[in-house]
Amino acid sequence: MIIHGVLDEEVDMAHGVALHNAVKPEYKRDPWWVKDRGHNDICEGSGKMNEYILRLKVFLNSLDDCSEVGSALSSPQRMDRNTMVN
Repeated sequence: MIIHGVLDEEVDMAHGVALHNAVKPEYKRDPWWVKDRGHNDICEGSGKMNEYILRLKVFLNSLDDCSEVGSALSSPQRMDRNTMVN
């Protein structure tokens, strides 16, 4: 799930776009380019927090197979960096 504030002055928007473009097509989901937000304020305000939660739910529901993440979360000692990024 790629989220980036269009008004971000800390990390250029190009980084979010490049990250989205680097995702393999079978894993790619719609990004959320937040027009009126910057770097650390994506969820500020009840409206944005509600939108964030809705988008997160949609993203999580779109995943075809959560078995690897699910098994890692149920056994934290088995979770490593490779589990998190694969």
